[in-house]
Amino acid sequence: MPIPRLHKQQPSSPAPPPTEPVRPRTSLYWWKIGGAFALALIGFVGLLGYRLLAAVNTTTDSNARVSVFTQIGRLVANRDAQLPGEGDDRINVLLLGIGGPGHEGPLLTDTIILASVKPSTGQIALLSIPRDLAVEIPGYGTRKINNANAFGKDIRYPGGGEQLTADLVEKITGQTVHHFVRIDFAGFADIVNNLGGITVSVERSFVDRQYPTANFGVETIRFTAGQQTMDGATALKFVRSRHGSNGEGSDFARSRRQQLVLEAIRDKAFSIGTILNPVKVGAVSSSLGSHTRTNLELWELLRLGKLVREGGADETISRVLESGPDGPLKEATGLDGAFLLLPKDGTFETVKTIARNIFLEPELLKESARITIADATSRSGSGKSLADKLASLGLKSPTVDAKPEAPQSSTRIYDYSRGEKAATVQVLETMLGVRSISNLPRLLDPHQLVNRGDVPNVNLPPLPTPPPGTDILIVIGQDYVKSLTSTRRLSPS
Repeated sequence: MPIPRLHKQQPSSPAPPPTEPVRPRTSLYWWKIGGAFALALIGFVGLLGYRLLAAVNTTTDSNARVSVFTQIGRLVANRDAQLPGEGDDRINVLLLGIGGPGHEGPLLTDTIILASVKPSTGQIALLSIPRDLAVEIPGYGTRKINNANAFGKDIRYPGGGEQLTADLVEKITGQTVHHFVRIDFAGFADIVNNLGGITVSVERSFVDRQYPTANFGVETIRFTAGQQTMDGATALKFVRSRHGSNGEGSDFARSRRQQLVLEAIRDKAFSIGTILNPVKVGAVSSSLGSHTRTNLELWELLRLGKLVREGGADETISRVLESGPDGPLKEATGLDGAFLLLPKDGTFETVKTIARNIFLEPELLKESARITIADATSRSGSGKSLADKLASLGLKSPTVDAKPEAPQSSTRIYDYSRGEKAATVQVLETMLGVRSISNLPRLLDPHQLVNRGDVPNVNLPPLPTPPPGTDILIVIGQDYVKSLTSTRRLSPS
């Protein structure tokens, strides 16, 4: 009988040692991980902020640079402070562009734009001032305004040539210039590149066969109408071109292109893709450095950006001071044969009115009020003079009544629009310094009350019958002539 084969018994595996039950991560653990991440993030942001502080070339009135640590202290101390002009709902910043090292006339201002921010709405208005505008520069006489930056540096003007330019812009616009920012060509191109380029809506195609090169020669450049993506070098050519075809060969056209590029830079800088990209922010801050100069401190720069970003206004109001039928300026020749631009009326009052009411321009265009001017002065041409001023403001071309009124001492504004042309009436009241008289019922019309109080003015004359289709009738009196003759006139020298 065969013996059955017995299988070798395998030794049993040793029992695993007892283990502790798996415990869930405690809040302390996650706090440590989150804390480490937060510390790393704070360190990164701190380093980025330090670079930005070091890059922003902020100066004082004595032209001394504000140190990084001083800016940090002021950033903390002023975190809840308002900007100059914020209480008046208008912050004005002068933007200046110069050629910089390696360019002919490196300190002459190639670009002069008064940028205004309306904090309550976030709106931005850009008013371009031509570099050939003749102004009185202290110690130099009547000269082109683009010389002021260089002159200010030569005479060690408090705040530098940028502040001298700002002071002159204040005089011609009547607006307080709270801050200035100056940048040279190289810094401008670097910023555009570090933003990853910008998208510009080119209004019309043109060719410029005389664009200046770095070696003081010329080259041919071309731009095609429509949406264009531009790097820094291309954007610089677009804003500098002065000899373009198709109506793009004037300084006024160039100013309009500069405004388009500024809008494109604003859109790109405040886009989510830029704000949430610390690499881009750091690169842009590095672009500033020696290429810029400003009297904006970092806390002011950050608050200004916050106001614009949170305002939600998409469209920028743009205006160029120019010559031509509806412009406030005229062409002239100085004693040395230089081309100059002067105010048509011999004063800067129309320019001041444009600057003061620039945020109302969209409303003025929308209202398109039909204005009739009746001349009740003893001076021929007064009605035409006022009509030209109103056209410069962007108002619909006023009509001058062919039949003069009987002479009267005071100017009157009659509003027949029943409140539908309120922005236009507001501009006219401010410009002429008189209250309008309306055809609204007495109890509803504040203009029909004495000093806008509660007592009806029974001495107000009845409204005259206006020419057909008139929204607003202006009857100008002798006080308007006196206002013209009492203002000193500027002539080229």
